[in-house]
Amino acid sequence: SALRQLPPQADLPRGFLSADELRQKVEEDFFKDYSPADAADDVRALHLFGLLPADFELYQFYVDLYHEQIAGYYDPETKEMYVVQDEVFDGPERMTYAHEYTHVLQDQNYDMRNGLKYNPDDCETQTEYCAAVSALIEGDATLAEQNWFLKHSTLRDKKEVQEFYSSYSSPILDSAPAYISEDMMFPYLKGLEFVQTFYQDGGWS
Repeated sequence: SALRQLPPQADLPRGFLSADELRQKVEEDFFKDYSPADAADDVRALHLFGLLPADFELYQFYVDLYHEQIAGYYDPETKEMYVVQDEVFDGPERMTYAHEYTHVLQDQNYDMRNGLKYNPDDCETQTEYCAAVSALIEGDATLAEQNWFLKHSTLRDKKEVQEFYSSYSSPILDSAPAYISEDMMFPYLKGLEFVQTFYQDGGWS
């Protein structure tokens, strides 16, 4: 909160889940409004634009991708935050915690769903707007996470994060068609560049 210069505004339901528990919860929350039929419709449309093969199994791909990629998340609908913790809570988990808690502060101060209009109803029709807001939200949290790592992580944290990334692999994301991989990474890469531009000019304000 002090690092991001945003005060907490409410109590936060938060917890640690095992990797299996987190995956189950993510599936229940993320796919309750997205069915295999929805995915098939998306594939037909994206195939017409030459972005996906006609037989691409998009729904199963998303399930596998979330299993591989998600280490924690904040839900702006339920106002709950979760971070994966199995045997240890080391540098990588602490880094994830810093990122997700930034989302908590964003939501408590700016209201993602209503204030920023980042919600399923608005995003269904305002896709470009929501892509931009997603980049702002994730770029902000990624920069805050990096600042935490540079300024407040311990030597042990740094060693554990370095060891984690030296052996990290992401075969599902790496196998994705270019459209999906670039779309997935856009909020984090381009969002970080966007936020850094303002941060270098005037800090968080």
